[in-house]
Amino acid sequence: MPVNPLAQDALAEQAILASIFNDPASLEAVADLLDSSDFYEPKNEILYATIVKLQQTGKAFDPVSLASYLKNEGTLNEAGGIQYLSEIVNPQNIVAYGSDPIGHAATVKANARRRRLSIAAERILEAATLGSGLTAEDATVVAETEIFEITNSESANLEILSIANLYPDAIENIKAAKDRPEGVMAGIPTGFPDLDKKTNGFKPGQLVLLAARPGVGKSTLAVDFCRSAAFLAGRTVLFFSLEMSSEELTERIISSEARVELQNLRAGNVTQEEWMNIHEIEEKLNHGTFLVDATPNVNLSRVRSMALRQKMKTEGLDMIVIDYLQLMEVGAGTSKNASRQEQVSALSRGLKLLAKEMQVPIVVLSQLNRNSESRTDQVPKVSDLRESGSLEQDADLVLLIHRPEVGDENNRPGEVDLIIGKQRSGPTGKIPLTSMLAYSKFVPGQGMIEREAEMLPEDGAYTATDDETPW
Repeated sequence: MPVNPLAQDALAEQAILASIFNDPASLEAVADLLDSSDFYEPKNEILYATIVKLQQTGKAFDPVSLASYLKNEGTLNEAGGIQYLSEIVNPQNIVAYGSDPIGHAATVKANARRRRLSIAAERILEAATLGSGLTAEDATVVAETEIFEITNSESANLEILSIANLYPDAIENIKAAKDRPEGVMAGIPTGFPDLDKKTNGFKPGQLVLLAARPGVGKSTLAVDFCRSAAFLAGRTVLFFSLEMSSEELTERIISSEARVELQNLRAGNVTQEEWMNIHEIEEKLNHGTFLVDATPNVNLSRVRSMALRQKMKTEGLDMIVIDYLQLMEVGAGTSKNASRQEQVSALSRGLKLLAKEMQVPIVVLSQLNRNSESRTDQVPKVSDLRESGSLEQDADLVLLIHRPEVGDENNRPGEVDLIIGKQRSGPTGKIPLTSMLAYSKFVPGQGMIEREAEMLPEDGAYTATDDETPW
């Protein structure tokens, strides 16, 4: 399928250049709409890219200065030479089409979109062909990716920028942080003030690793993060539950939000007051968007596909949570004969790249190996991450859960240390929490908060039955 030959307008491209030469101030407005890659004619692309480059470096970009620069760079002939420049700056041409640079820029941008759609359609058709070697799911991901990249290309900056050009934006970010009201943070709030103080919330593009030994509370804490993001901050969260069903996850949320013991909730032993609490939380659950994908056998391709679809919807996407990494399958592009360590490394790297592409934090749960259990204090370390050292390398933030009572029920019962084992741009340390697993949640601080303590069973503990795992 050839690129549509009609999806270009040579006169509109020349008109933009003529307008800039006639009124250099028009470049500011045009540059906000147009990238050099939007030009169809190679010589027009070279001329426009060079003009923008000269303007950004504070140099003159009139036709004489431009020609001199191109000659020194050895690209004057590729840009059409002196003769082509003379045609553009011809007074008759400037009068004919130099009065509406914004309108011409819109035309060039629209034509560029049409050409990209043509190319995308060709790639999608190739992927969908039976002989492509791709599964139907992988072909769907290719199609979604192609369309997503086109619709988001205008916001993507593919230029290599100097620190000098980045400096003004950095200053604005610092000023915004300084003026930010107390309690408001740059990232997504976790619901735990001490953690938010050290991390400033989960930020776009971050890969956050939440790790612990089995049965310590990874899923519970991950759901706590999601409840804070969705129900308190009004964000959109996409939760991939590879272990729990959507029904189980919903029960946990009702238990924690309505303050009804999970065991009683599942058995139907709910008091009239608890029923009132359950009905009262419905409005809160609609404040944000907490989406659940409980599909088994999830791989990176599905995560990316679902994230792309949600990103393009009205409510968008603010955070992804995956419970948990070791249950994910290998997607296309990784040999199924690869070792599990190689597979986990590929998943880890893929998730980090996806976080940057989607510009959302991705929180991934992971198991730890048994090394911590052989140590006297049994405190987990980042080096205990199971199956792959690349997890530590790829993660921007590593959180480790330590519940001393798991190894010894008399050792600090109810107390939890959330350990920041690694933070790429911030401090490490311990965050004190209290476990309230009877209600499927953790709460900030150690030592029961009075109003929360009143809710606990007399023994203050929750014991799982043989056929259930409470976290």
